[in-house]
Amino acid sequence: MISSTGRINITQYDDYLVANGRQFTWTSSTGAWNGGDLGTGTIRAEFKHRRAGTVLSRTGAIVSSTAPQSVRLEMPSTFTGQFEPGQIYYYQIRCQTIGDRLETLETGELIVNDSILGGAT
Repeated sequence: MISSTGRINITQYDDYLVANGRQFTWTSSTGAWNGGDLGTGTIRAEFKHRRAGTVLSRTGAIVSSTAPQSVRLEMPSTFTGQFEPGQIYYYQIRCQTIGDRLETLETGELIVNDSILGGAT
């Protein structure tokens, strides 16, 4: 779940997928982001460790390119397992459109909780 301040809490090695209803979805509060047309753009989520500067990236999806615009991000356990538990990451959700126009749609913080079982299933 994404808080009203943009903060996300995850548990390391958990799956956050459409299939289990735990995906992350951002919807423009004004109906459309500044650039207006997401078109056939590519959505990228970038997570930067607050202190170490390590960056993890993942491709997202456009859910709706017209108002209200929304984008979605899935994070499988193989991806969430790369985050350090107990750490804070800054994130940005960006759209790169045809013509290489780049727009940051959303920003926030990701808090990573430790998984008691680690990567065990």
